Amino acid sequence: MERGISRAGRSGREGSGVASLVAVAGLVLLAAEPLRADPVHRGAERNRDARSSPARKTRPPADTSEPGSIWDVLRRSDRLTGGWGGLRDRLSERGVDVESTVIVDASVPSRGALRQREAVRSLVDLNVSLDLGKLAGWSGATVFADGYGYWGRSGSGDVGDFQVYSNIDNDLDRVQLAELWIQQELFGERVRLKLGKLDANSEFAFVDVAGEFVNSSAGFSPTIFPLPTYPEPSTGALVFLYPTSGLYAGMALFDGTGSTGFTTGNSGPRRFFDDDLESHAFLIGEVGLRWSEGVAPGPGRLAAGPWHHTGRFDRFDGGRDHGTTGFFVLAEQRLLRFARPKPDRSDDDPGRGLDVFAQYGWADADVSAAAQHASLGVVAVGPFDARSDDALGAMVSWVDLSDRTGAGFDSDETAFELFYRFALTGAVQLKPDLHVIHRPGGVSGKGVVVGTLRIEVTL
Repeated sequence: MERGISRAGRSGREGSGVASLVAVAGLVLLAAEPLRADPVHRGAERNRDARSSPARKTRPPADTSEPGSIWDVLRRSDRLTGGWGGLRDRLSERGVDVESTVIVDASVPSRGALRQREAVRSLVDLNVSLDLGKLAGWSGATVFADGYGYWGRSGSGDVGDFQVYSNIDNDLDRVQLAELWIQQELFGERVRLKLGKLDANSEFAFVDVAGEFVNSSAGFSPTIFPLPTYPEPSTGALVFLYPTSGLYAGMALFDGTGSTGFTTGNSGPRRFFDDDLESHAFLIGEVGLRWSEGVAPGPGRLAAGPWHHTGRFDRFDGGRDHGTTGFFVLAEQRLLRFARPKPDRSDDDPGRGLDVFAQYGWADADVSAAAQHASLGVVAVGPFDARSDDALGAMVSWVDLSDRTGAGFDSDETAFELFYRFALTGAVQLKPDLHVIHRPGGVSGKGVVVGTLRIEVTL
């Protein structure tokens, strides 16, 4: 199974999770009215623009220029804590950007789940980006640090699904420094180098359009089971080349011990420099092509890449393989634009429209539980004139679970997801989400419906 689906619940943690949800819900109710500012960038996601220096896109300064009560300011601001009396802008001008997000999920499964009980969990993320060009005159260099804390019980542990229906699910409570890296852009941003503790999914195999979905398989194919990503990023080094404005190619080498029984999420680079790195290295590459509205109905991207892990893996038939390989393919496209972008929207936030995506992944069924994966989804940003910053999406994600003797699966799993994201303010997002999971965990004859309420607050 994927991340975070094996731990039994803890009643004490559950109580604190409920308290967190109630507190955040109170802020939602106080701030609830149609949004005036731009929608926030999803806080739990990784960077979706491979040419952007910070690992999370920087939002524009909060608008607090108009007079009004504290609640009026909160409704207009894209951060709950506002501009810190102008300090946030002054720091940004000097090259220091600070972002923080809180996500709380509350889920309830239907009958058919392993345990029919509610699951509440929360993720708090804090990151700092330093532009060394502004700070020290080091042109094209960026330092980034990201830490997060997770508390709660895994919802997939109760449902038994393979794909992990909530992408913040985890098997353990943890507080850790997830990323710490330095990046250098060269030759007019034609070359980008990065070294440090990295989240591989911020650079490889991500599907930008699918970032609104809650299901983990929307972020990357579960066939890439050794990928060093949340909650187990690892030390690595990468290089990306941009020969033209649309074409890019990248490759990376990561510490792959996370796939062989070690935790890398709370670890530093020590194992990356071990003499036996060749026994647990993860390599991945990606080649992609982006295009703008002048080439197609709207912006889009097509990308593909291989991956290889050098470690030893147990085969389902009892043997062992030295190394395993797979590949992925993805595509995303804007089909329709509902209205022209607002004047204050940036080029990478093109406003209202209808987007589609598809992805496919393959891995060796002798060692990988997920032999094949395919997903297809559609997202409408600003589906209604009166709610131009909301989003509505639907997705189907299918996993071909290994049929090898000893794998333990007698069927495949298919997950259907439907969500609606209410942009209550620039800082507060409310997302009711519904999953219908057919044969969760590859167990024939089972079907589970899971309702989730996600609250995201940008601080």
